[in-house]
Amino acid sequence: MSYMNCNGVCSTKTWWAWHFMKQRVLNPSNRDYPRYKDRTIDSRWMVYANFLADMGEKPEGLTLDRIDNSKGYCKGNCRWATPSQQAFNKVIPTGHTKLSVDNVRTIKGLLGQKTNRQIAVEFGKSIAAISSIRSGRAWKGVAHV
Repeated sequence: MSYMNCNGVCSTKTWWAWHFMKQRVLNPSNRDYPRYKDRTIDSRWMVYANFLADMGEKPEGLTLDRIDNSKGYCKGNCRWATPSQQAFNKVIPTGHTKLSVDNVRTIKGLLGQKTNRQIAVEFGKSIAAISSIRSGRAWKGVAHV
């Protein structure tokens, strides 16, 4: 679908999210391509109408996010996410870890046992990220065990 013949669809935020997903993964000229080139896009999602049917319209303030960053773009691995969900779900440089729900439960359960600094080192996260988790500003829906 060219920009000149998109029947108004390309003016939607959902279309642009789909377009930029494809650019990141498929276009070597895209600045994000080096980080995304090894990801895949489900062949069904090469057609905008299928992407829209699976994901629905992009909600205001949310962005397209892969739930498991080691996997590609497909219906079962994508969601519309808040900026904080995106921040806690990004690929972390070597030597750091991506937090799972179990990690977050553990971190919340360490209240009073370890300092934020100790937990940050243990989990390869910033002190600010640990503080946000423990104070309830991030990962609000996850209770400790």
